[in-house]
Amino acid sequence: MQTRMIAGIAGTQVGRYINLNNQFGRIFLKIAKCNLINNYEAYGLKECFKDSLELFAMKFHFELNMPKQDYKKTPQRPSVHRLSDEVVQQLKQSNSLDLELYDFAEEHFEEQFK
Repeated sequence: MQTRMIAGIAGTQVGRYINLNNQFGRIFLKIAKCNLINNYEAYGLKECFKDSLELFAMKFHFELNMPKQDYKKTPQRPSVHRLSDEVVQQLKQSNSLDLELYDFAEEHFEEQFK
């Protein structure tokens, strides 16, 4: 879904019906990567949450007030380690474009601070 959204097809009438498990997937992944770099003022990463917030504050000119305590909204959420290998593989396969897009975003994250 993230690839669809960043490629700009998730909100369209046709976009939700396009199968990305074929050559269209690679095309829309390429569009999403291009959009991420060229059409977004900033983006964040889960693993770099604080840095992401600081980036947004810098780019959009607001003062950042970080909470003193982190809050976990889903305390009963199962950890990835409790999922079976089969389920993990299915999830990776179903989200392969999003995983590749996230890897791309990680590679280019630091460039936003320049």
